[in-house]
Amino acid sequence: MSADGKPLGVDDFGALASGCAEAAGVSDADMLSELQAAFETVSVAAATQEEVVGLLAGVLHLTNVAFVPAADGEGAAVAEGQPRRTRSRRRAACSAASNSRRG
Repeated sequence: MSADGKPLGVDDFGALASGCAEAAGVSDADMLSELQAAFETVSVAAATQEEVVGLLAGVLHLTNVAFVPAADGEGAAVAEGQPRRTRSRRRAACSAASNSRRG
C-alpha cells in the first residue's frame, strides 16, 4: 500500500522501471490464480504461500531504495527525496529499447 492507502502497481517499483512489464492479453489476476493453483498442486501450505508473496513484495520495495556515499566517505547511506521515473519516461525507454532490438 502507498502512503495514501492505495494499492501499489507495476509502475511503483524500481525493478520494473523499464515500463515493459505489461503484456497484451495477459491478466495479472489470472497469473496469480495459476501460481496459487500450482502451489496447491505441490502441497505448499497457504501460510508458506503468503510468506513467498511477502518476500517478493519486500524485494520489490527494496528496489526503490537508492544509496549515496556516506558523508564520512565510509560506506553508504539511504538517499532521500529521489524522484521516481514517471510512467511516460518508462514507456519511452521501453519503446526505445524495443525499437533498437528490431532495427
